[in-house]
Amino acid sequence: EAIRPLHELGAWLFVAVLIGHVAGALWHHFIARDDVLVRMLPLGGLWQRLTAKDYAMQDRFPSTTGANWPKRMPK
Repeated sequence: EAIRPLHELGAWLFVAVLIGHVAGALWHHFIARDDVLVRMLPLGGLWQRLTAKDYAMQDRFPSTTGANWPKRMPK
């Protein structure tokens, strides 16, 4: 009983972080239209590498200047 309030607070913080994470992933997919959600899915990045025609690692990851980041999905 002594740690029950702390346990309940931790549970609510976990729920808040989970909801924020899901909301952020959906925002990236539908608003920013980048490939963050696809990369989060199991084997998402692997599937992109296997199915993209002219896939190059230098186009996929940010350069040192950030000129090609984030990679946008076609509309």
